[in-house]
Amino acid sequence: MSSNISSSANDLTEIAMVQPFTIKGSMPDIMQTREANKKLKADLFELKSKYYLLKQELPAIRDNKDIDFSEDYINMRVKLSEAEKERLNLKAEINELSEKLNSLITTRKMEKSEWNEEKQMIVAETNQLREQISDLKQKLCLKTVFELDLELARKPADDESHAESSISNVSLISESSGQLAKMHSIILRKQYDQEKAKLEFAKEIDSLKDKLSILELEVKEKDHQNDQMEKAYEEMKKEVYKLEEEIKKRDKAINALAKALDKKREANSILHQDGDAEIFLRDPYEKEMNEKVNITTTDLLSRSLVLSEDLANMKAKMSLFKSVCSKLFTKLSGTANFLQSLLAEFGATEKGHHFIDEINELRIDLDSSLSLVHEISKKIGETEVNVSDLKIYLERTVNCSMNEIEISQNLQEVKQDISDQKLITELAAVKKCLNEKELLWAQIEESLKKQCTYQEDQNTQLQQENSSLKQLDQRCRLECLNKNLVKHDEQIQLYKSISVVDELIKSLREELHRVTDNAKTIEEGRKKAETNCALFLCQKQKFEAKKMVKYREIVESMERRKSSSSSIQVQTEINIDWIASLEAEHQKLLLINICEQENKPGGATFQLFLAVRCSGSLGLLFLDSVEATFFVCESQSLLVLFRNQMVFSDSDLVNLFQQLLQMQNLYEKEVTELTSQLKNKNILLKHFTNKGSIMHCEPISLKQSGDDRIKSISQVDEKFEELDNGKESPFELYTGKELSSINFRRMSDSAHCCVQIFKKLIHHGVKRVDLETALGMARSLRSQLYILSKCSDNTESIKENVASSSERNSLKEENIRLQLALNDATELLKIAEGKLKIQPESKVICHRITEEISKIHDVLKNTKEILRFS
Repeated sequence: MSSNISSSANDLTEIAMVQPFTIKGSMPDIMQTREANKKLKADLFELKSKYYLLKQELPAIRDNKDIDFSEDYINMRVKLSEAEKERLNLKAEINELSEKLNSLITTRKMEKSEWNEEKQMIVAETNQLREQISDLKQKLCLKTVFELDLELARKPADDESHAESSISNVSLISESSGQLAKMHSIILRKQYDQEKAKLEFAKEIDSLKDKLSILELEVKEKDHQNDQMEKAYEEMKKEVYKLEEEIKKRDKAINALAKALDKKREANSILHQDGDAEIFLRDPYEKEMNEKVNITTTDLLSRSLVLSEDLANMKAKMSLFKSVCSKLFTKLSGTANFLQSLLAEFGATEKGHHFIDEINELRIDLDSSLSLVHEISKKIGETEVNVSDLKIYLERTVNCSMNEIEISQNLQEVKQDISDQKLITELAAVKKCLNEKELLWAQIEESLKKQCTYQEDQNTQLQQENSSLKQLDQRCRLECLNKNLVKHDEQIQLYKSISVVDELIKSLREELHRVTDNAKTIEEGRKKAETNCALFLCQKQKFEAKKMVKYREIVESMERRKSSSSSIQVQTEINIDWIASLEAEHQKLLLINICEQENKPGGATFQLFLAVRCSGSLGLLFLDSVEATFFVCESQSLLVLFRNQMVFSDSDLVNLFQQLLQMQNLYEKEVTELTSQLKNKNILLKHFTNKGSIMHCEPISLKQSGDDRIKSISQVDEKFEELDNGKESPFELYTGKELSSINFRRMSDSAHCCVQIFKKLIHHGVKRVDLETALGMARSLRSQLYILSKCSDNTESIKENVASSSERNSLKEENIRLQLALNDATELLKIAEGKLKIQPESKVICHRITEEISKIHDVLKNTKEILRFS
């Protein structure tokens, strides 16, 4: 209701704001005044409707003198809301004071800790001074003793000099003793002052502690009082709401009764006016009958009330009886089950069976009795419902009859009495509540004022500190007031310039229309520009796509040229080697013609030597592939080591994967070629035996060159050991002149161990022991591969002197292919290593790399087995 009143007041202020101000000396415009009058009439009508609605919503509260005090009631409500606001403000102030108290307590604790530290420093200084005094005393005692010994040791030259020296010593001793006494007195004074200061400090601390405890107790009491006040306020609120609801209900009931009475009065008046006396006057016999009927209905109503109470008591007793019976029945069923279990355990006789049958019959009887109780309770409930219906019906009939009798006799008296009594009682109750609330609020205000005064007395120091803040607040408030006054003046000026503003609004509306038209044209232009931009973008994308296609074609052509140039370079090298081989073959034929008759018996041994050398060359090819796998394993280890520092881009990952696939395809081709060569080994041996008439012996110079090369290989092996920082490899190195299957097994086992260690590092993390073992195996493989490369060089030199040019060229081409593949692999691994140092690990790529390495390892195992069997 207060909100409705405030809204109506706001409407009035808005109307006052809208009214145009006429300037003095100017003629008023009739059209404007008419429009203003129309608006005022419409606003007046709205206000009247709102007033009527508010009047209907507000209860017509009247006292004994028939005076409406609804406005007083509303004012009291407003005062109550203001009191609530004051209470909240006081609560906020109390919270601020409590926060200040907490801050003061913390500052006092900090000061106490600082004072304790100062006390400890003073105690330490006093201890140091005492130690210095004790040292000085000892030094003085030693000095005096030493001087006395010196004086006694000296010979007395003259008595006068001796007397003078003794006097001077005595004077020195007396001076030193005086200084000591002064120092001792100063120290005692300092100690006394310190102890006095300590006592005063302890007293101050105790007093502060007492004050803090008192303040804490007061704060607790205030909190408790605030809680009680809040509870009392909430209870008062609830009581007020209840009173309001009861007043509304009573008002509604009174209005309904008044309406019903008015209707019945009108009906009775119409009947008395229009009807005949003979029709509407009742006979005395009918009156007696109505009185008898009323008596019977009242008796029935009273008896129905008694009966309903009896039925309720019966129902309660039945429920108790039912609960007791159910408990007894549960206990009996438990005992019956226990007896049945006992009979089942100890063996049932005829009596036992008879008892069991009786127990079962008892259960059936109990169930039937429970069902009867349920039926009785249901019937009682039905009778209760019927009795309640009958009671309602009788009450209605009695009320109707009583109302008809009373309405005809004392309608106006009942109205006045009911309204007066209810209103008087309600007013008395409301006044009591308001008086109680006023007393409570007065008590609360007094207590809060006392607390505030007490806290103000205690917190004078805080007020002195916060005086500057208050001055600033006052300045801010003054500035705000000045601003508000300026705003008020501006508003007054705005009221004067409303007519000008109206003209400006009209001009602005015209400008808005123009702006909207311009905006529409601009939007159309923007849409056209967007379409043009989209077309330009499409054309640009097409042009860029064409450019990309051209650039790709250029790159592909450059790659083809590069591959063709590399193939041409390889072919030139092959041609140079072929020319050198032809020259060597020419010299070889000359030597063979010379040495044909000298070395006939050494042909068979030379053929065996050639077979061993061919198998060695094939083993070299196998070991070159193993070296490539080792490089791939190193790349995998780098992936694991730089796991937390890498981020792959999609293009780099795709390139790396494609290059690994190319490597795999190259190695598979080379392995297939090796297997085909191994299968054709017997054919080659037969070919060598057929050419035995030409190649019967080996020249002495070639033998010497082979021995020199084997010596150079052992020297290189020693250089490798020196490069490894003098560390001995844990694995055996091959330094012999010939290679056997045991060496190949060792190399394959070491490669397999390297692969397993790198897998372990990938799955379980890096360990120093595993890294050291992997380094040892890698070093051993490196030395073995170097030896095998030197052996392959020896075999190539021998084959140049023995084998045909076509076979030598094919072997060289295979070696060149393998070297190119290995160079590509090393370059690829270097690129991958450089990228992996910058980018983090991708688990998918690591998984694919491990799969490819395992495939290469399986293929190399198969080739190794083929070599063993062949």
